[in-house]
Amino acid sequence: MPIFRRMSAIPSLKVRIFVSSGVPEIPGTAFANAPDLSGIDAHVLWTLKKRVMTTGREAFLIFNPTLFFQLLRFRPDVLLVQGDTASVFFTALGAFFEKTRIGHVEAGLRSRHPAEPYPDPFPEEMFRRLTGVLTGLHFAPTPLAKENLLAEGVDPETVFLTGNTVVDALLEAASVPHAVLDPVLASVLGG
Repeated sequence: MPIFRRMSAIPSLKVRIFVSSGVPEIPGTAFANAPDLSGIDAHVLWTLKKRVMTTGREAFLIFNPTLFFQLLRFRPDVLLVQGDTASVFFTALGAFFEKTRIGHVEAGLRSRHPAEPYPDPFPEEMFRRLTGVLTGLHFAPTPLAKENLLAEGVDPETVFLTGNTVVDALLEAASVPHAVLDPVLASVLGG
């Protein structure tokens, strides 16, 4: 949410936030009920009901029709994706098919599981790497993530060390006063 808030504050940008159903807590629970976050207009884009495989633009249309039509409607100059999920990769792939520039937030993170380098036991590793191939702007959360991208041959002019959005979101949430409703926890915290 910090990225969304900061970008929304820039008058020359038209910012929209879309959320895949892979993160169900955002539209309906945790974020919607949190103080000062309920005003965010998040649109749930898709729920994968069955596996469908084909090629190219048609696959993107079948897999994520809502985002496909949003890309056609708004024609963004840059589409930011964040994270390492299937929805991030397929969103980046769809943007690629529509010739939309892609910015990847949390780029360059690597698990490098020592027991099985390939195939890595974590599907997130594959989604991170594949998204990186499609990405023109890499926003690395840590110096190590930036080093990973540079070691993989990514153009240094396209890699930006931005900090960790999870930490930013935590700091933002911590700055908002919260009432402790559980009496036991309240007594432990002294309130």
